[in-house]
Amino acid sequence: MPLYPGNMEVFTLLEVIAVLWVTYSVITWWLERGRLSQLTDKTVLITGCDTGYGNLLARRLDQLGLRVFAGCLTEAGVAELRQSCSERLQPIQIRQRTRCVQGGEGSSKDDGEAPSYLMTPEYPVIAVDAMEHALCATHPRSRYVIGWLARFIAVPISWLPTDLGDLAIRLVAPLPTPACCKGQQ
Repeated sequence: MPLYPGNMEVFTLLEVIAVLWVTYSVITWWLERGRLSQLTDKTVLITGCDTGYGNLLARRLDQLGLRVFAGCLTEAGVAELRQSCSERLQPIQIRQRTRCVQGGEGSSKDDGEAPSYLMTPEYPVIAVDAMEHALCATHPRSRYVIGWLARFIAVPISWLPTDLGDLAIRLVAPLPTPACCKGQQ
């Protein structure tokens, strides 16, 4: 293909866009590396610390030196955290409130786990890394996209008008039945 003056302008424009994108990426990476100083002065409350993400995040923040109030539903969860973490982590037993609407919608209890089709062995670690970054970074991101499903399906769906996005999600993934409503008809 012969190079015409119009083609050179396109190539120059693409080069400028590539340089700007790389510059933006490097600056963003550099800013996101910053951590808050004096993490020992910070306090955080986490619920659902018996198992799952809450437990992993409570342990990680305790290791970083933050004071953590870890809400657990069971006495066993409280005892396990007391035994395995420092005195900065203060486990507290909380009472569970569950509301269930017939048909499986409207549960205020969440089991804290991602659907099985999202779970990979590294998924919980990646999610906890994102939560830690959001709490401890000097320049946290405005949005954390975790996993391929979020990056290639959920984010583009979020660009749609709300009604169309909800319809697309309902067509692809049926609503799960909350744990508190399983067995009810």
